[in-house]
Amino acid sequence: MTMNQVRMQFGEPDYEHPWVGSPPITRWDYPDYSVFFEFEMVLISVVHR
Repeated sequence: MTMNQVRMQFGEPDYEHPWVGSPPITRWDYPDYSVFFEFEMVLISVVHR
């Protein structure tokens, strides 16, 4: 799933962290979970506890 697909399905994140590292890893925070991307593709999503 791409960044655009996540945005279309789940809406705007509460916060978009700037990318870090090489390859670039980006984190988007939603109220109950975070989504991690490598370049434009989802790596994993994590539920907040």
